[in-house]
Amino acid sequence: MVALMSSAQIRTATDAGELVALDPADLAWNRSDEQFWFHYTDRGAALAIATTGTYKIGDRHPKTPGLYVTQLQPGAVSSQELLDALFDGTRDIERTQAAVVLADGPLTFSRVSERAWRYSAPVGTELDLGEQIVGWAANERGTWLHSPSVYLPARSHGGG
Repeated sequence: MVALMSSAQIRTATDAGELVALDPADLAWNRSDEQFWFHYTDRGAALAIATTGTYKIGDRHPKTPGLYVTQLQPGAVSSQELLDALFDGTRDIERTQAAVVLADGPLTFSRVSERAWRYSAPVGTELDLGEQIVGWAANERGTWLHSPSVYLPARSHGGG
């Protein structure tokens, strides 16, 4: 059964870079009906976005600039399959090794391909993602680690 969690319960402060491997069943997207989005990039960029809460629109897509995301969770497909599925114009495997986890919020995304969505904004725009960032994740030697803020631990049912 998928738990219903309020946005306030899901969106917690991100940690300053700490990544852990806890029970995958406790990942927010496995325990909530809320929609989650994943922006894949390299580790340094993911950490910077997660800790500052901002994303600056680059010129990678001069004709269609914006913030690109997918619903493919970290580890759901191989890095090569992720490159094939995403609409970001890159073939750089390093840009599939980390992800910023976003929940639904002020920014809404429009579908641009089967597995890619975009929030359109002009090059140079700085987006405030503070209300939407849940945390981040990185692939370390074949294992996806996540910031503690993306876990929703099981509720205890104990008496007392």
